[in-house]
Amino acid sequence: MNLEESFCPAPLPAPREKKAPKPLPPPTARIPRVSKKKATELLASGPPPRTPVKKRNAERRSREFERTYGSVARVEWMKAQPCEAYGTIPTEERPSQNAHVGDEGKAARMKANYDQIVPLSAEAHRRFDRWLNPFDELALREALIARCALVQARWLAECARRGIEP
Repeated sequence: MNLEESFCPAPLPAPREKKAPKPLPPPTARIPRVSKKKATELLASGPPPRTPVKKRNAERRSREFERTYGSVARVEWMKAQPCEAYGTIPTEERPSQNAHVGDEGKAARMKANYDQIVPLSAEAHRRFDRWLNPFDELALREALIARCALVQARWLAECARRGIEP
């Protein structure tokens, strides 16, 4: 007896018959029937009125702006300052941006306090936020955070020169 004769595969099982799907269980709550007249009235009246979206609390929004940016005058002054990272001079078309670099006052979905801001060009701000070169080095990031105090001191001196409230 050779190897081919001794090897006898098991017979294939018979194909299964497909069972009918189980019927859906009866609904627990019945949908009320509406008369044809009522249905026509509902369709003619249109969709039900929507409740308006609540506006943000103006007082809270004002307090949050004051905490994160200081004042409108400070934002405008910051736009005119040179970039702290690259030293580029801002123009009307490309002003410096208020970059929140510090962590003081920062929380989930909240920016840091206004005294934790330095002016950065748009490119430097983008690279800082994404931890791209050269801002991937912790030493440079910490140096920018340390510059926050210097920027704040310059702002206070500008307020004193203008005679405005910081």
